[in-house]
Amino acid sequence: WQAASFALSRAHADELAYVLYTSGSTGAPKGVGVTHEALCRFLTSASRLLEASNEQVWLSVTSVSFDIFGLELFLPLLAGASVELAPPAVVTGGPALAALIERVGASHVQATPVIWRDLIESGWAGRRDFVALSGGEALPSDLAAALLERVGTLWNLYGPTETTIWSSASRINRDAPITLGEPFDDCSLTIRDAHGRVAPLDAVGELCIGGSNLARGYLH
Repeated sequence: WQAASFALSRAHADELAYVLYTSGSTGAPKGVGVTHEALCRFLTSASRLLEASNEQVWLSVTSVSFDIFGLELFLPLLAGASVELAPPAVVTGGPALAALIERVGASHVQATPVIWRDLIESGWAGRRDFVALSGGEALPSDLAAALLERVGTLWNLYGPTETTIWSSASRINRDAPITLGEPFDDCSLTIRDAHGRVAPLDAVGELCIGGSNLARGYLH
């Protein structure tokens, strides 16, 4: 081989880390540009909240085209934990996914409620030291109750692609209401009325998300 020199480049906080397409409410695909700062701030906050450590084993069941894959890949790697990538065919089959969870010794899995329900209906027994993260859709109360019978910790996660993976998290407890929980660090959640004013408690309004977790904008 022949020696060569390379100029190392450093990414700046306001530069794009990735662009992922989402249809949002319009149905037309839009490229969401997320910066390195937004991604790093989210991962730092999520690492603290989920107590990431090098002893964990994360099983990734999410497509790389879905932004929440970023949590499954980057957070465990930053913590020195292990990451196992589940084949797509396994993810859609409850018994196969249950077998893979046990075979790799997964301690953490993030999935949509649909996948969690398929897993439970396959007869998955779970483990008391297992951490389940649910997001992407509303978490039904009956599914939450079934998961809490099988896992030690259950998190409900919320956030659109435009706010860098997740905006808030709620640890779900038995016989307690399922909420969006508290915002991640450097993120704000407010309910505003039709005039853009902060609404009082228990009032109906629009959920507005702000902070350094916001994407830079839509591509083009």
